[in-house]
Amino acid sequence: MTHEKFVGTMNLLSDTFGRQLTEGALEGYWLALRYVPDDAMPAAIVQVMGSCKFMPAPAQLVEFAGYNPAKLRKAEEDRRMAEHTGRLISDTREAKSRRMTPEEMEQMRKDIRNLAKSKAVEE
Repeated sequence: MTHEKFVGTMNLLSDTFGRQLTEGALEGYWLALRYVPDDAMPAAIVQVMGSCKFMPAPAQLVEFAGYNPAKLRKAEEDRRMAEHTGRLISDTREAKSRRMTPEEMEQMRKDIRNLAKSKAVEE
């Protein structure tokens, strides 16, 4: 979700439910909703308006948007890892056209090890 869409959504919800959100609360909602696609939110808002008596929790909003919070985070992390891997591959192809320095090779090895470690910790 774009930050602009997030701000509009939170303003609508806080006005509708008469709940003033602190900066900390907004940060919590952002952490939960930032991975939800913009196009999923209108239907979620309609469901919230029709079924909630009180301001929904961040995880509830994610679920109303049709997503499982844990799976949504996992999918985003996988997407980011794929992008990073693509950059590494691109860097490797570029490196083939010139000789890499020992420092560049070591940095690439560290990047790959760090990715593997972070993936192992998640699982």
